[in-house]
Amino acid sequence: IIYESIGSDNENIFEWNPALGAVNFFTKRLVEHCSLQSFLSTNYQRKKAGINQEEYLVLKDIKDYLKEPEIKSLLLLMSQRKLYDYDYNITIILVSSVSLEIPQEIEKFVSYLDIPLPNEEEIKLLIDSHIQINGYENHFKAEDYDKLMPTLKGMTALEIDRMLDMAMSSNGSLGEEDTEMI
Repeated sequence: IIYESIGSDNENIFEWNPALGAVNFFTKRLVEHCSLQSFLSTNYQRKKAGINQEEYLVLKDIKDYLKEPEIKSLLLLMSQRKLYDYDYNITIILVSSVSLEIPQEIEKFVSYLDIPLPNEEEIKLLIDSHIQINGYENHFKAEDYDKLMPTLKGMTALEIDRMLDMAMSSNGSLGEEDTEMI
């Protein structure tokens, strides 16, 4: 989880998404319904006071907004300011489940982090978690891992979690009989 690596202080992580606008990063509750342009502009202006604390803007699902001239300009201004103004401590994190076309103007300021899909050991831990939570330890067999594993490879941890939930809710169990549904 990203906030574990950047701190747990609610006051230094700000999130924006197209559905709600500004939301609390931890609770996902609405803070202010605003446009992305307004959100970025406010955070750019706010830092002019010279507060010297690292802050993070988490922008989710902004693929469609990256083509807008105002958004590109604000991201460019913020990126340049981060580079040249030592008192400006805002890091922008773009989160997307699809690949983003980063505008050429800001491409040189971008670092990519690609989170790999879970490996077999991590998939096994997800399965084990579902078995334990649902009290199914006595009914799950070792060979069920071998049947389920190939069907879950290539999915994100969230997708695996959802598939296991669907499998358990469809028949009240988890095992090789769920491979076709998955």
